[in-house]
Amino acid sequence: MSGEKDILKMIKEDILRILVEKNGKVTSENLREEISSDESLEQPLKELERDGFIKTKKEMINVTNTGREKGKSILEKRLLLESYFKKTKEREDISQITHIIDLIEHYISMEVANNIRMLFSMKDEGVPLIKLKDGVITDIDLNIDLFERIVSMGIFPGERVNIVSVLPNAVIIEIKNKKFALDRGIAEKIKGIAV
Repeated sequence: MSGEKDILKMIKEDILRILVEKNGKVTSENLREEISSDESLEQPLKELERDGFIKTKKEMINVTNTGREKGKSILEKRLLLESYFKKTKEREDISQITHIIDLIEHYISMEVANNIRMLFSMKDEGVPLIKLKDGVITDIDLNIDLFERIVSMGIFPGERVNIVSVLPNAVIIEIKNKKFALDRGIAEKIKGIAV
């Protein structure tokens, strides 16, 4: 994703999630309070209504059945990420966990979300990437800044990974036909399991 389209998509997903959390109805004022963005809500609301996900009447915004289904999927993904990261990042501050979730919830697919669900019971079984041939990433144990950088590259818990090469100072990995060179120290803090 890129730029304005990213922000628009994220705001639209947040609106649908909030509507589902609030039982399908919310005032536009309450919605503005809930959405953590400096962007206007006018365009996302217009697009959501045009696409049949919401209906607006004066200041009240109602979710349609179609919007409710999409919103439930978005909420399910968020709740799954909250559970996973609260479990795996116990030593982290809750605001950092929320920041991590806000960062990746709009980017992962349902396939990755389902892989994360599967990983709950396997987190402790993971091995560092330098010892793995291919598999699924179970944990990324890096500080928040490095975590953000890794995630921005498309490397998430639950993502399938192929280890292309282990070099003295780096590990070459492949995810979704993209190759990345990771510093060996970072690769040692990313765990995975063979599947």
